[in-house]
Amino acid sequence: MSIDVFSEMAEDTVDPVAPSDETLSRIASLVSTQLRLEEAVAVTEGDLKKLKEELNEVQLRKLPEALQSVGLSGWVSNDGSSVSVKSFVSAHISESHKEEAHTWLRDNGDGAMIKHIASVELGQNEETISAVHTFLNKSQVPYLTREAVHVGTLKSWLKKKVADGEPVPLELFGAFLGSKSVIKRGKTNG
Repeated sequence: MSIDVFSEMAEDTVDPVAPSDETLSRIASLVSTQLRLEEAVAVTEGDLKKLKEELNEVQLRKLPEALQSVGLSGWVSNDGSSVSVKSFVSAHISESHKEEAHTWLRDNGDGAMIKHIASVELGQNEETISAVHTFLNKSQVPYLTREAVHVGTLKSWLKKKVADGEPVPLELFGAFLGSKSVIKRGKTNG
């Protein structure tokens, strides 16, 4: 026998009082407001994505290339804002490359970067929580483990390898090496 929770809830409710025209008008207004805000959020998120893409294009390619084309590594504008070009590393091991990347790290003496992460789903059972805290390995509570390399550790390691001229399969680590313009604003009068 299945229980229809919504039917039971409906039976438990007091007969509704007929809403006034003012209340219905307020509800209609709130529905319109929510729909307008949902649409505005969707548009704004799309605009933000486009703006970030444009910023990356200028910051990671156009401005560093423009400075490099005239032999500059930095520049100061009339308003005192300064721009410099810094090298940076971006990396991420995707699930599709994880096994191969971890094998490569182990085979090349960098396996210590790989961390084992254990996750235990305990629910709210106080006895289980206590048993797991005290005797995790003996408790027979199901748990999952996974291996991962912290993204900060990966970036730092990759930057050092590249600086030392050591060969690294960049695609395996989702690596992107590049230059990035960094601007410090000049002092403004105001």
